[in-house]
Amino acid sequence: MFLDLDLNVARALNSFLHNTNGAFTSLFKGITFLAEKGWFFFLVSFILCLFKKTRRKGIICLLSIIISCVFMYLLKNIVRRPRPFIDETSEYYKFWVEAGKVYESSYSFPSGHTTIACAFGVAMFLTSNKKYSYVYFLIPVLIGITRIYFNVHYFSDVCAAAFLSALLAIITYFIYNYLIKKYYITEKCEEDNA
Repeated sequence: MFLDLDLNVARALNSFLHNTNGAFTSLFKGITFLAEKGWFFFLVSFILCLFKKTRRKGIICLLSIIISCVFMYLLKNIVRRPRPFIDETSEYYKFWVEAGKVYESSYSFPSGHTTIACAFGVAMFLTSNKKYSYVYFLIPVLIGITRIYFNVHYFSDVCAAAFLSALLAIITYFIYNYLIKKYYITEKCEEDNA
C-alpha cells in the first residue's frame, strides 16, 4: 500500500513539474539547499542561543535537531533503503532525470533534510507565540515536497522523518522544561535555606 502511495505522490509531483514547465525547479532547489547538512537550521538555532530573550528557543531547537539527526543516522544505516533514482528502469529514475538529476548519496530512509527541518519547525512551534507559530510547519512541508519533487526520496521517507523528528522535538521540549523547572526550584530552595 505504501509503495503505491510513494509512486502516486511522485507521479503527482512529476505531473506538477510538467504542468508548470519546471517553473518551480529553481525555487525548490533553493528551498532544499536550506536543509543541506542542516547548516541553515543550525545557524538560526545558534544565533537564537546568543540572546537571552531567545536562548531557551535556540537551545530547544539545537537539541531537537541533534537528537533527531542521531536517530535519523542510525535508522538510515539499519534500514539501508536505496534512493528512488538508483533503478534506471523505474519511473522514479525518469522523474529524477526530468527534475534535473539532483544527486544524493547515502541511504534514502528516512529523509535527513526533512528530519532537520521538522525538528526545527516543531521546536519553533512549541517555543513561539501560538497565534503565529503554525507558520513553522510550512518549513518541513516545503522541504519534504522538494525531496520528493527531485526524486531523491520516497513519500514514506519524508513521512517517517517528519513523524520521528516531531516526536523527538516534543520529547526534547518537555524534558528540557522539566529539567529547567526542577533545577530552578532546587536552586531557589537552596538559596532560601542559606
